[in-house]
Formats: sequence, C-alpha cells, structure tokens
Amino acid sequence: MTLKYQQIICYLCSVDQHKGHNTVSSAAERAQRQAQLQANKSLLFQSLQHKETDLKKLQQDALPREHCSKRDICDLKKTISELDTLSLTPDHNQFILHCPPLSTLTKRTESSVQIGLKGDFEDMTRAVSVLRDKVQLTIREFKLPQPGLCTREDFIRYSQDIKMDPNTAHKQLSLFDGNRRVTVRNKEQRCPDHPERFVEWRQVMSRESLTGCCYWEVEWSGDLRVRIAVSYRDIKRQGTPTECLFGDNDKSWALYSTENKYSFWFNNVESKVSGPFSSRIGVYLDHSAGLLSFYSVKGQSMNLLHKVHTNFTQPLFTGVRFYTFGDTAHFIKLK
Repeated sequence: MTLKYQQIICYLCSVDQHKGHNTVSSAAERAQRQAQLQANKSLLFQSLQHKETDLKKLQQDALPREHCSKRDICDLKKTISELDTLSLTPDHNQFILHCPPLSTLTKRTESSVQIGLKGDFEDMTRAVSVLRDKVQLTIREFKLPQPGLCTREDFIRYSQDIKMDPNTAHKQLSLFDGNRRVTVRNKEQRCPDHPERFVEWRQVMSRESLTGCCYWEVEWSGDLRVRIAVSYRDIKRQGTPTECLFGDNDKSWALYSTENKYSFWFNNVESKVSGPFSSRIGVYLDHSAGLLSFYSVKGQSMNLLHKVHTNFTQPLFTGVRFYTFGDTAHFIKLK
C-alpha cells in the first residue's frame, strides 16, 4: 500500500490503473474500520469490567495475582483512551494507514471475557501492550491534534475559573482578589492551622478539582521564578522536598520558570523545555485522555512548551510554588 497525492493506493494500482479489483474511497474504508474499532473497544470495556470484578475477588481472597490484575486494568484503561484519541484524527488516510490490526486482540479479548478468573492474563496483557505501543507510536509520529483546538479562543471555551484554597496556603502566602491572586509576604500571616496547609514550602493549591477538559492561565510578576503545577490532593503537606514539592514526586507535574527559561519536573526528574518566554502560562488538561499541555501565552499567540501523555488516576488540582518575597501569581478569569 502506498500514499500518493494524499490518497491511499496499492502498488499494482499505481502501475496498472486499478485493473483486477474494485476501488473504495478513503471515507468509506475509514467508516468500516471505525466501526470495527468501536466494536472491539466495546469488547475491551467488557474485559475491563470482568477484570475489575476479578480484582475485587482477588483482594477479598488475598490471592497473589492482585498486582498482575491491577496492571491489566491500567493497561486496558490506557488503551481505550488512546483508541479514542486515534479515532478523532480528521485525516481518513492517516487513520487507515495507522489503525492497529485488532483481529488478534478481538479473539484474545473474547477469550478473556469468557474464562474470567480461570484464564491466563498473560496473552491478554501482551496483546494490549503491543496495541498500546502501536497507538502511542502513531500519536507521536503524526502529533494528532486535539479536535477543535487551534486558537486561543478555542482553548478559552474550556476555561476553568480557578480559585486558590486558603486552607492549603503556606502562612507566608496572602490571597486576595477572590482568592485568584497570591502574593508572597516576608513574614507569616495569622491563620489557623489546618491539615491541608503546606507547612514548610511556599505552595498553594486550588479549591476546585480538575477533571474532563479544562484550560486556565496564570500570570506572575516579581522574580519570575515559579513552578506552575497540577497535583493530586494527597501530596504531602510537610516532610522532605521529594514528598511535598510540586514536580519532585509522582503525585505532581510542574513547569518551572527561571531566568527567562523553562524546565519540566515530574518525580524529581528534570526535562529541558524550549520555547518563547512569557510571564503568562496557559495550561490545558484532558483528564480522561491523560493529556497535560503547557503553553507560553502572549496576547492571542500561544506556543506549546511541553506536553505530557500519562494515566491520571485521581482528580487533579492546580497549584503554585513560590521562591521570593513579593512575587505574585494571578489566575486569570477568562470568561
């Protein structure tokens, strides 16, 4: 099969003008394969439900295969999400070329649904892993866009009104403007102790949880050294830096801005980030798809700085880590 003039043709067609077999349009072939993909995704959902039931029974019986079952469930959820992403690509030819073959997966999935606890998870896990790798390669190679997200106005349609939670704010952080603006003071404020409050590090977390598709912008002034983050609620409030700091553990993801440059932090691992510097950052989250993106924003112009594909297992909250007295972060009300 060859891609020529943005159309899919077989090799014989390219030299013999379609002699010997019928032709079909890309749209028609896409529709057929999309239907097959949806049918197989339904089987994946069935298998997922069975595995979740199996896991509960394994947990109740304290059987040693619990870890394997959890891994299978995570793999299935991730694969279903990635199939959803692949199905949204608007280019029929790219979809047809890179849609993974699902016939083998179908047989193994049906077998897994039928045999339940008595079956062997290894074949299913291996098939899911291969399929997931193929889908991830397609996403990386072709950078499949999120549907309808081309301009800043498109992102603003998903804007979330972000307010900070005073109960989480370190005592040197002062909140005002409806808890949308945070400033670092040179001494601790008088506020009651609270189990949600960050004790040792100048951090604050949002009041609202973030699920589904969300977009927000943060603008800061002062030292221009700050971490813009998303985090699970159960990040530690006091302890070592790796336990508490945004980006230094497996419970939070953070874009770090310093000296007119960026880096990205997760689980205490730094990734270099290149892109135009701005004191306003846009953050887009598609929780179910496991997508997190950071943008440099100037006026109506947006430049992608860093994108994360992962599997979020809990609702997320946005947060900020400050470094210097007098610094301010403002969560912009976009609409």
